[in-house]
Amino acid sequence: MRKLLCALIVIPMMLIASSPRLRIGYYGHSMFEIVLPSGIRIVTDPFAATVGLPLPEGLEADIVVMSHSHYDHSNSAAVGGSPDLISWANGSSNGIDFTAHPTKHFIDGAEGENNIMVWEAEGFKFAHMGDYGDELSQGDRDILAGVDVMFIPVGGVFTIDAAQANDIINDIGPAIAFPMHYKTPAHMGFDDLATLAEANESLAFPISEYNSAWLAIEELPDSPIPTIYEPTGLPTLPGDLAVTDISVSEGFSPYDFEVTVANNGDEDVELEQVILTMFEGEMLQAAETTFVDIPSGDEFVALFEEWYVFDPGEYTLFAEVVKHADEVPPNDTLSLTTFLGPTGISETEPVAAIHLDIHVLSSDMLLIKYAGADAELTVYDVTGSEIDQFGISEGNVNYNVADLPEGMYFMRLQTRECSLTRKFTVLR
Repeated sequence: MRKLLCALIVIPMMLIASSPRLRIGYYGHSMFEIVLPSGIRIVTDPFAATVGLPLPEGLEADIVVMSHSHYDHSNSAAVGGSPDLISWANGSSNGIDFTAHPTKHFIDGAEGENNIMVWEAEGFKFAHMGDYGDELSQGDRDILAGVDVMFIPVGGVFTIDAAQANDIINDIGPAIAFPMHYKTPAHMGFDDLATLAEANESLAFPISEYNSAWLAIEELPDSPIPTIYEPTGLPTLPGDLAVTDISVSEGFSPYDFEVTVANNGDEDVELEQVILTMFEGEMLQAAETTFVDIPSGDEFVALFEEWYVFDPGEYTLFAEVVKHADEVPPNDTLSLTTFLGPTGISETEPVAAIHLDIHVLSSDMLLIKYAGADAELTVYDVTGSEIDQFGISEGNVNYNVADLPEGMYFMRLQTRECSLTRKFTVLR
């Protein structure tokens, strides 16, 4: 008898391979992650830990682009996956040509202390301004002409300030402008940087703030829209969807697999991705993606048919439900380890279902509904900082949030076999 266990496991390659849209995520300072519609993953200006911001765990990329050599823009060691490095010079990778356009880091500095990094890929033109501290020259205008997505500093220390950034945005006219290099509470040694609120006072277009880490872009807007994404610090925390069961057909190869997905949230979801992958050891044997529509409070069984197994052995299956990137990062995952072979399988034992729902009773009180074995419940804020932890048993629990500031929070439930995470928002 083999047990079906669940864990919070992320398979980034599978996640991005099935995403048809351009996606952009922000980790703070000048570090962004860009996932092209083809799945090519680009990371810009990775910062060192001494900046004070949390480095994303498990981050991998195909390409790392760096505007200059300063420690807060060139920590390529923080990015896994053996990426190609485009280090403040022209270069090519994955069929994409990158141009390094030298500029001044400070207005009275030397040319080439910073570079505007420009590249075109899959119908989009990108420009990362690095630590731009110069006055816009004709050469700068020429290299930036036709830019769709611009990453531009607004902090005013070592770079231009928000008023100067606003002038450049109006001059160049990108479809989307991402303010960066501004002060957050976690920054160390950058005390004079403008905060986002201070920068916003000088930007003509209102900043759209999101608590998720990602923006998914299908069509570019007609006019510049400064957009910023506050880093959650929890890039692998899920939302309100969960894989609750995996079952394997009895009989011989080829096998059919059923993955049950529950919508524990308050809204219907459409076209959510369910991904099933199968490994023998560390070798990927098969992968498939399907899309599901699930009404609120309901569940859906996704069927993955005719998976062939030619060699008997121990196989591990990962079932993952992926909320769209502009909403929340990957959701709860179940894994099943079982013996599969051409002539039959061992029996499998399904995991006991657990449920965690959060309901707002008032601005100061939540109702937590929990079904399952005794567990630990941990509360995090959007920076990833733990702010509370307590044991929970099956039933209903009132949870007082009167002392919490407005914002988004996460509750992570942990049993011996399973993790579930739910988000909630405090508004007053």
